[in-house]
Amino acid sequence: RVTREALGELAGESDARSLRQFLTTTFAGVGGEGADKILTEAQLAPRQSPAKLKKQQLDALHEAMQHVSVDEGQSMTVLRYANRVPLQFQHAACAVTQTILSTNWRAYGLSQSRGSLPSGPVTVMVHVASVWVPFTSESKEAIAHYPEIQKEIRLALQAVGRKLGMYMRRRLRVAQEGQRRSIFLRYLGEVASAVSVINGVDRAKLYDQLLAVARRKTAEADVKLDDRGRPIEEEEDLDLGENCIIVTAPSVEPAAEPVAKGSRGKRRAATETAEEAATDAPLPATTPDRKTSGGRKPGKAAGKAEDMAAAGTRRKRPRASRRGG
Repeated sequence: RVTREALGELAGESDARSLRQFLTTTFAGVGGEGADKILTEAQLAPRQSPAKLKKQQLDALHEAMQHVSVDEGQSMTVLRYANRVPLQFQHAACAVTQTILSTNWRAYGLSQSRGSLPSGPVTVMVHVASVWVPFTSESKEAIAHYPEIQKEIRLALQAVGRKLGMYMRRRLRVAQEGQRRSIFLRYLGEVASAVSVINGVDRAKLYDQLLAVARRKTAEADVKLDDRGRPIEEEEDLDLGENCIIVTAPSVEPAAEPVAKGSRGKRRAATETAEEAATDAPLPATTPDRKTSGGRKPGKAAGKAEDMAAAGTRRKRPRASRRGG
């Protein structure tokens, strides 16, 4: 939707030579057929310059753009990419386009003629990322028809088509429930008046009851959907008064488990108390251990070395000679 001021600025700054060219090049989704419908509704000449439009003509053009549906006859827009590089030429020779044409889009809620792209304001972007993308020629303008590549593209398109069909069905269901509610509201007054005359019931009270029933039966009409077709859950505001202040409590530690009654429970409680006391008690003072020159505690190897050194310092007494004098 474009505003009246924005339309005037776009028309004054446009380099298009005709209104038809201005509509097709400035606004996305407006083709030649849609531009002709808009100009016919606004009673403007297609070859008229957009920069020379008067105020009344701009108002008529803006009014026509709001009422004329340009979705009819508009085909799907296909955007092709290979390793983040857009492919702008040879659409018909590309495997992406051929795979899209061979996909049955009617199963997903889109109208499609045989051998052509589906119609509607739909844009499909396909990106093929690989270390070796097979192109049809050295110019790298289209992807070659490899069965493995076409299979993966088809599976991706089918997954997207299922989500699209679900979104369109939900929107259609919401629109149908809204139309159903409008029909109920149209005749509720007459029904309430007729029943009040026959049974003598208060008309206003009966009308409120019927209105509540109609809203309950068509509650799906009030559902709001996001861009993916999922219902939006609105948070309810609690009206607790002007003097009410809500304070979020900090994290609270969980309470201890209750101790079972009986001898087992008493023994368990005594054991837990002893463990807590042992954990909280300070460690006893210990005597410093003997350390070596490097600051480490002597191990088994160091003890053996000391014993061998002590044994080596002892001298054995010489034995007396047997030779007598």
